Amino acid sequence: MQGTFVDVSEKSGIAAFKGRTMGVTAGDYDGDGYPDIYVANDKTENFLFHNKGNGTFEEIATEAGAAFGQNGESTSAMGPVFFDADNTGKVDLWVSDSKYNACCATPANCRSSISPSKPVFAASCAIYKLGHGRL
Repeated sequence: MQGTFVDVSEKSGIAAFKGRTMGVTAGDYDGDGYPDIYVANDKTENFLFHNKGNGTFEEIATEAGAAFGQNGESTSAMGPVFFDADNTGKVDLWVSDSKYNACCATPANCRSSISPSKPVFAASCAIYKLGHGRL
């Protein structure tokens, strides 16, 4: 049995965004039943594509506070993962990064670092609390 693949990147709206991708993850961060996509880029802004449920996506990383590093800089983001970091039943976003150790909350203030004396994870990382409070 052979399957087929249809390229819908143009139709979905994702093709308009170019980056130097170092990793991708999909998960339903807002609990609307549709998988959203996060793209970690090297030295350019990252992308968070919100699934609109009709075959299209809206890029919202800047407004969600998940596009740049803790100081508003483009970083070497890589290896993103959607998962429940704090066991709240809500999806969080882990993004490893070569520049900083930070755990962030969005949309309130993603660039607020948690002190290294209170590490959440040992690796360089950012955890974006997408719309549901601080870590």
